[in-house]
Amino acid sequence: MRTLRNLVFPAAILMIAGGCATSGWTETSRGAAPTAAEAVTLEVDNNNWSDVIVYVVRYGTRTRVGEVRSMSRRVIRLPRSVVAGGAHLQLQLRPVGSNQGFLLDPIMVQPGQRIALTVQNHLAISSYMILSH
Repeated sequence: MRTLRNLVFPAAILMIAGGCATSGWTETSRGAAPTAAEAVTLEVDNNNWSDVIVYVVRYGTRTRVGEVRSMSRRVIRLPRSVVAGGAHLQLQLRPVGSNQGFLLDPIMVQPGQRIALTVQNHLAISSYMILSH
């Protein structure tokens, strides 16, 4: 009887310890919000005389991500859906009250990077840089 107890007790401890172990999945990989290091941020410096609406275009789908007031700066955290797993995307700029807009060249961003966008009065000379956090 004592031998059986000596075998059962260590086996029970191993089962309990195994149940407490993680599977290797993190909260982020299960769908929780990305951490600051994984998020992609868009830093917009608007030198345009008009307020500007900023869109992200990915796979033909346009998503409005924010509006930046004239002669101001704003940091926008991009939605996870538009940057998931690294993304080829384009930024589209449209001054408020105008039916004209400008689509920047395609860019590649990875989680944890930030895009520094400078909007000019003539939208075609607007520029961006990809930076690491």
